[in-house]
Amino acid sequence: NDENLSWEIADLLYFIMVLMAKKGIKLQDILNELWSRRNYGN
Repeated sequence: NDENLSWEIADLLYFIMVLMAKKGIKLQDILNELWSRRNYGN
């Protein structure tokens, strides 16, 4: 159900953010990567 899915997604995001902090990766780095992928086909 949606409540369980929200719980799992929150858990995943938490661990991703912990890993990002440990490796010194900023959210803006991720957003820039996503933006470059979006514009790759244009």
